[in-house]
Amino acid sequence: MAIQAEEYRSVKDSFSALSVAVLLLNYKGWRDTIACLESLFRMDHPTFLVLVCDNDSRDGSLDRIEDWALGRLKANVPDHAELAPLVTPPVSKPLSVYRLTRSEAENTAAGPLPDFQLLLIDNGDNRGFAAGNNVGLRCIMRRTTCKYAWVLNNDTIVRPDALSHLIRRAREKDHPGITGSTLLFFNPPDTAQAFGGAFYNTWTGRATIFGALSPASPPLDQRLIERGMNYVIGASMFVPRDFLEKVGLMSEDLFLYFEEIDWAVRGHKYGFSLAYAPESIVYHRDGATTGSYHPKEDPRRTLFDMHITRSRMIFHSKQGGLIRLLILPQFFLWFARALFRGHTYRARALVKALCSFRRWRRKNPRLT
Repeated sequence: MAIQAEEYRSVKDSFSALSVAVLLLNYKGWRDTIACLESLFRMDHPTFLVLVCDNDSRDGSLDRIEDWALGRLKANVPDHAELAPLVTPPVSKPLSVYRLTRSEAENTAAGPLPDFQLLLIDNGDNRGFAAGNNVGLRCIMRRTTCKYAWVLNNDTIVRPDALSHLIRRAREKDHPGITGSTLLFFNPPDTAQAFGGAFYNTWTGRATIFGALSPASPPLDQRLIERGMNYVIGASMFVPRDFLEKVGLMSEDLFLYFEEIDWAVRGHKYGFSLAYAPESIVYHRDGATTGSYHPKEDPRRTLFDMHITRSRMIFHSKQGGLIRLLILPQFFLWFARALFRGHTYRARALVKALCSFRRWRRKNPRLT
């Protein structure tokens, strides 16, 4: 039985007056996206709209998502009893849905968008996480007056008050840039993936993720975490409009991974701080597309290894100085380690990453 409209706060304001735009990027993951949408449209914040950008999935993803919005398709219900109530029973349908191409979404001359709750954007190609999300961010910047954008992974589901806590923390924080959520695993949902963010050490090329694999509800020192992190985990990034206007969008040099680190570093140069909203709870499947959840010795992890290595080298190259000089020594250390452990598939992925990085460097000599 569907929840009646009066039982949850749907979007009633015109699009131009909305305070928050929630942005999801879909790539051959419409089932995850639909479950995420089901949780989003039961949030307690009254003024938001959701955009879904599709990176040329070629599997009918946007049609499936539209079918769900019109009440023709149901979301998959998580097996865990704690998560099932976040997506069932279904919110009332139909939702007001609108579809655009990438050029239409980014067209400033077209003026403000009409009233609707769900916007579906066909990006037309797959140029990665940053470029795919940037289509939606440009649409938000050029065709709306939204004060905030919430960049959220499509393989997540959220608690009803997740957005409200992000807004509250962003308004409390002095000169906020990116605000993060508490990320919990789908299975088990009582284990943390991250408390907001992490600290990335450019000298070692390693990240320390705060709260990783710890119990979901430990005593938290929110301000200590905010002081310690130098980036917010990319699965949930809440940004104000002035951050987008001054810092710009995510770097499209990075196909996958390191976008959030690069964004935070650039934001810091403009005086923006990072924030963490502990009570903004987001459940994250993690790595469903790239295989990052597989053990290091698993050959299915090679896509993750290739992209994260390429992006790490590009990010370090942009930092300049001694950090740039460490790129090749670090690479050969990773390569030798893979060969020593007999992980030939990982070694091949690293070589592919190096070749892709060298092509990028030839195209961008001024950045290196």
